[in-house]
Amino acid sequence: LRLTPLKAALSRMMALMTRATELALGFISQPDALGATAEEVKFESGGFDDDMDDDVADDDTMDDDTTDGCDLAPRAQIITTACWLTVKEISLLTGEVTGATATADMLSLDALKSAGERLFNVLFTVKHTGAMEKTRIGTTALCARLMRSNDAALNMLPQQWLDELVTQLRRPGQGVRDRVRRSAGLPYAFMSILLAEPRGQTRTALERVLPQLLDVAAAPDGSESENIPRVHAFNVIRVIFADRDLSVETTAHAARGLEVCIRAFSSPAWETRNAATLAFASLLTKVCGCMNISPRRIRDGYVSSRREVSVVEFFQRFPSLHAYLLEELATATSMMTAESSLSVSSVHPSLYPTLALLSRLTPSSSSCDNEGNDAHAAINVKLSPSAFIPCVLTCASAKYLAVRAAAARALRPLVPPTEVAAHIASVLSPLSDAHEPPRIGCNTAHGALLCVHELLIEACCSSSSSSAMMWDVVRAASNGLTACAKTAATVRVPLISAAWLRCAEATALIANTFLVNTDARDALGDDGTFHELVLMMWQCSAPVLSAHAEHHPGASEWNKAAAGIRVRIALSCDSAYREYRYGRLCKTHDEWFGDDIGDVTEAIIDALGANTPYEYRAQAYKALFHGGDHLPMADETKDFVRNALRREERHSVIRRAIRVVTEWALGMSEGGDHHLLFWRVVLDITVNNINERVRSEGMCCLARLCAAQLRIDAVETVSSGRLNGFVHMILDGCDPSASSEKRKAAVQALSSSKLLDFVQGDRVEDEATGTLAVDLWRCMLMLIEDEDVDIREIASQTASSAIESVRSGAQSEEVLRAIFQHVHTNFAQFEVAMAFMVDLAKGLSYTRSQFDHILARSTNIRRLFDKEADNAHAEPLFLAQLAAKQMHASCDAKTAQCALDEVMETLTNMKDALEAFANRDSRWVGGVTAHEDCFVPIANALIGAWAFEARIGNDDNERRERLQALYTALSPFVAPALRVLMRVGDDVFADDVFASVSPCFLV
Repeated sequence: LRLTPLKAALSRMMALMTRATELALGFISQPDALGATAEEVKFESGGFDDDMDDDVADDDTMDDDTTDGCDLAPRAQIITTACWLTVKEISLLTGEVTGATATADMLSLDALKSAGERLFNVLFTVKHTGAMEKTRIGTTALCARLMRSNDAALNMLPQQWLDELVTQLRRPGQGVRDRVRRSAGLPYAFMSILLAEPRGQTRTALERVLPQLLDVAAAPDGSESENIPRVHAFNVIRVIFADRDLSVETTAHAARGLEVCIRAFSSPAWETRNAATLAFASLLTKVCGCMNISPRRIRDGYVSSRREVSVVEFFQRFPSLHAYLLEELATATSMMTAESSLSVSSVHPSLYPTLALLSRLTPSSSSCDNEGNDAHAAINVKLSPSAFIPCVLTCASAKYLAVRAAAARALRPLVPPTEVAAHIASVLSPLSDAHEPPRIGCNTAHGALLCVHELLIEACCSSSSSSAMMWDVVRAASNGLTACAKTAATVRVPLISAAWLRCAEATALIANTFLVNTDARDALGDDGTFHELVLMMWQCSAPVLSAHAEHHPGASEWNKAAAGIRVRIALSCDSAYREYRYGRLCKTHDEWFGDDIGDVTEAIIDALGANTPYEYRAQAYKALFHGGDHLPMADETKDFVRNALRREERHSVIRRAIRVVTEWALGMSEGGDHHLLFWRVVLDITVNNINERVRSEGMCCLARLCAAQLRIDAVETVSSGRLNGFVHMILDGCDPSASSEKRKAAVQALSSSKLLDFVQGDRVEDEATGTLAVDLWRCMLMLIEDEDVDIREIASQTASSAIESVRSGAQSEEVLRAIFQHVHTNFAQFEVAMAFMVDLAKGLSYTRSQFDHILARSTNIRRLFDKEADNAHAEPLFLAQLAAKQMHASCDAKTAQCALDEVMETLTNMKDALEAFANRDSRWVGGVTAHEDCFVPIANALIGAWAFEARIGNDDNERRERLQALYTALSPFVAPALRVLMRVGDDVFADDVFASVSPCFLV
């Protein structure tokens, strides 16, 4: 009997939620409003006005969405936003109520069924991702409760709903309105039931519905209405396979899913191909793992992903895919070969997904695992990855560059490490004739070199490769590349030449990395082929050859490959440089090169010359700064770079050249004047260049040059005044309105310049140096309150290194306090420091019109869709109170009198504006002055008045009386929290609740 009222209340609540949902859906699910903004939604239904009070519904101000009568937002935005929130919250509440055992038992079968149908109706109606996700959560909670029920009727409800979803998906006669993006809420509806099944048990619903979805997706192409169910099926499949909670159970269906997706790539309907592509991407991540964290580039090294799958493991896990992928690849290859003879250009739809799948795998450590077991060996031979190699090599000679590149990536996992050398020799052998262009065709030659490059990269990155295997790889690559070197020397086809250069560089790097013992190096030195290959690399990357590549397809790729190789070899062949790229081999066998390399400095200057294409110059500079910090360089090279910077017009080249200067700056010594010469050039570029990335790079370079000058002669550097422009750049870059890149460059420049370490105590003796020091600490104050956490961390670390009392990792507030104390202690004798403190304490000055504008925009509540505060970490009153506390203790009388006059003028303007403001009490709780836009400037002015009034002198009664009169006139208009600051002598507001609060309440 006691439960009867509770059941009645619960029933009434469910009825109210149903009514609210139906009302809200009427305004946010209009088909004609799909894609419209909130202001464009037309409220034609009378339901909203019918439920409103007559006096509100008849209000003329409600008829115009653009009226100012509503402070929250235009009417359309208010209703639309409220409807979305209503639907989301009711869906979550329904899940909580029906998912709980205690409440669910009080609801009848009809009530629970009605609640579920209402949730599914929301999923089928709305197109809002947030609303659908929250509704999915509520539906999952309801279905989970029903599946746990002992009542057979309740237990069967989720299965009935799942059958209805399949029927809905297969519904015939679907039209253009059913082709919504990603099938909208249909995948959420399926997932709400599938995720409700108990974990650790057989997921019967999943095992039943997933094969049905795959059958729908595999249906033959038909009319537009017949293809729409296939699109829905692919969208649902994509979500199911991507879900982590279902990852184990869905693995058994992954092979068929891949087959269905790849077949759908041949569909003539675009929407089917698009949905299949998305589902294929989801399945690719599931079966092959995430893509590698680091690109497979020799230059950058290699980091293996923990989720990578080897090719043998993949085909053992999904054996049916071996025959299917091989058949698809053979079909695509035969089609490409047949059409090539007919000069027809087309690519089989299944070619790229097949190659993409293979390229995501990794090579196995051996061609056959479990060799001791004959049965396993037979299985492995049947599923051998080598069966794909002939087809992949055929694809590597395709007409399209994208196909050749994809085929080269797909070849890499198919070749085990023990067979890399043999395959390299086999692939390069057709290119060994001296005919130009190659008889086998340019596309075939280029594809072969791409394949060799991928195999060399894999050999370099393989953890199972031995020195003997690497020796075989180097020897095979050296012989093959040397035999076909003419294709690279002539540069008739830049893409082929670039691929040859990258292969040769990969071979040299493998030799330098793996053949570390003396015997291997001696054997390599005795091998004239490798010697010849390295010399050919040098000759075939000469800047003069860029003229042959110009205006040809692939010229940019050749310039990048050639310039990088040219500079890296030059740096490695000079004994003045540290072991860099191929240094181990080149230093050991200097006699290899003789006069072939020539003067290294001249070679680097030629690579940076203005007569080379800008891609060549940019890559040459990039290779220089990748050489490492403190890389020494000849004076001739430095002079050339400095002069080239004055003439350079390409932003990418300028930025990289400045980066090189930045690396050189750390090694500059007292012996020369390069730091001064570079300072003038880089300063001019940083000031005048229009590209922000160039200016940011220039600021970081100037910081390194500044540190170099301070190491050489700190006193002369600071006293000369040449750092003033640099400090002003940093001050400008610290502005909160500046871009994140500019602010980050400013904090890095401030940290790298070491200026804060220099401007300490007794080193600051004159006003100019004091001004410099105060400006630097002003920058630090702004950066410590920056919105970017990385910038704040760098600023705090820089401050802690300059101030001994600040511990590393201190909070921002602690650092700010220490900075103010440091500035006051060390620089209070300078006029600029005192002016800085006074300005912070008194705050901004406001005229009557300016404060009228602030009052007008101080609305009762933040409007919907208003932009949030840019920086939640900045607290202007905290800095003002820190400065006011210092002024309260140490400001001189004359300065305090002038500052107090300015503050009283500002307070008078504020009082006049508040007196004339009609809605000061109704606009905000506690009055308009409690609004943040008004509170901060008034509080800042009152804090300044409190600080300066204490320092004007005991005999200045005239100012005190004026201030007291101003307090009395202003008091009725300000919030209670501001009255604590209105004190002259005795506590005027001693009976106020804020009487015990300090004026510097944040400090």
